[in-house]
Amino acid sequence: MKVTEQSQSRMVLTGSPLQQMVTGCVVIAMGLVGAVICLRHGATLGLLACLPIAGVGIYELVTARRLTVVADRSIGTVSIAWRSLAAAGERSVDIPTIDRIAYREFISEHRDQHGRRTDRDATSSLVLTDGSTVLLDRERDSSPRYSLSLPVSRDRSADKELAMFLGVSMIDNGLVVVAASAKVDQGAPPAQAAPPAQAAPPAQADQLAHAEQPAHAARVTPPARPLQTPVLRPVPIALPGQAMVAPTERPPWLQ
Repeated sequence: MKVTEQSQSRMVLTGSPLQQMVTGCVVIAMGLVGAVICLRHGATLGLLACLPIAGVGIYELVTARRLTVVADRSIGTVSIAWRSLAAAGERSVDIPTIDRIAYREFISEHRDQHGRRTDRDATSSLVLTDGSTVLLDRERDSSPRYSLSLPVSRDRSADKELAMFLGVSMIDNGLVVVAASAKVDQGAPPAQAAPPAQAAPPAQADQLAHAEQPAHAARVTPPARPLQTPVLRPVPIALPGQAMVAPTERPPWLQ
């Protein structure tokens, strides 16, 4: 599989049967060429051996299927549709019921007089919360002759992309390579930040400050200053024909 379409709420993965179809056609051609050679030479036993080879090629060609996986977060489903020359099918799984994506591969080596060949048989599955599994794809690859490495698995990278898109974990042969994250709900509107509070004018700010004070708060009244009695001071009096004398505490006519 490989990712052919991706947006914020939708991802499409497709698996092309081209490689399997080419292999089937090559095997059929080999069987037919061998059958023609056997007919020319009159080898009946060879003809019987070539027919099963052509049958294997026909089986590969008929069972080659095209896979389409559509993950849509807006409706909350993952649909798996496949089609081949023999049959077709489709299945839908709810995203909340998916627990993880499991990728498992089996490697086998074969040695002969022509060299060593490595084969890979890998499966990608959706593991649901109830423990059941839903097959996504099955991948079969072989290393070329005289080569020690297998081609890069497309299903492994596609499973990682799908796991990150759905927010679930991915298990690669027992190892967690993608951790589960919070699943995003595309139907909910994005949260908007509250507008900043505007500063009140000075007059309103004073009113708000007085309004925020408790009603029962005691008001402090400054203490009253005591009244002071004015002090009467004697004023010097000048009489006619006399010098100015300082007054005494009592007037002279009262002495």
